[in-house]
Amino acid sequence: ALGRIARNPVLRSAARGYVEIFRSVPLLIFIFFAFLGLQDLGLTWVTPFWGVVIGLTAYNSAVLAEIFRAGILSLDRGQSEAAATIGLSYWQSMRLVILPQAIRRMTPAIVAQLATLTKDTSLGYVVGYEEFLRRGRVLGQQVPINPLQAFVVVGIVYFILIFALSRLARRLEVQQRRKYRAGKMEAGAGLEDLEALGEEADEDELAEREQQPAVSG
Repeated sequence: ALGRIARNPVLRSAARGYVEIFRSVPLLIFIFFAFLGLQDLGLTWVTPFWGVVIGLTAYNSAVLAEIFRAGILSLDRGQSEAAATIGLSYWQSMRLVILPQAIRRMTPAIVAQLATLTKDTSLGYVVGYEEFLRRGRVLGQQVPINPLQAFVVVGIVYFILIFALSRLARRLEVQQRRKYRAGKMEAGAGLEDLEALGEEADEDELAEREQQPAVSG
């Protein structure tokens, strides 16, 4: 994220290339490459678990970089100008003034990305890693029940986790707007989930405002 907004054009271009590549290629391909490709290169210590971890890390680091960049750019320009007036350098103002506010501002988006990450862990089955979905499938094959029943249970658990994280993200976004008077999050192309979170927070905030007169009356 810092590379994407750096003043050095070389660093800025390199960071943009990293983000665009890892955000545009399907996550499944990264998991395949992290496990099979790295083993072909002689890294025999790469197990299915590490293949999934490396693939998820490569993809989500690019997405989170854009989230943090959106948080930094959403702050008022006067923040950095005020830091410069008291003698702080560029990196000092980033570390002491800009980043703490940006991280707090983008906490709802980070929680929303955790929901997506939770779903993406199910792709570990393609390299033989026994994650939650694969474990449900194996269990359905071992016991004398319809495998569909095991998948239904897995789906319910996923729904509970994702729904809880989504609601938490929406609640945090509404609280941020109310407490800090923050505006709607703008992430740009490629982060439609973040844009949707802002729209959902708009709906929640509007519903709460419509209920307030009735409560006070």
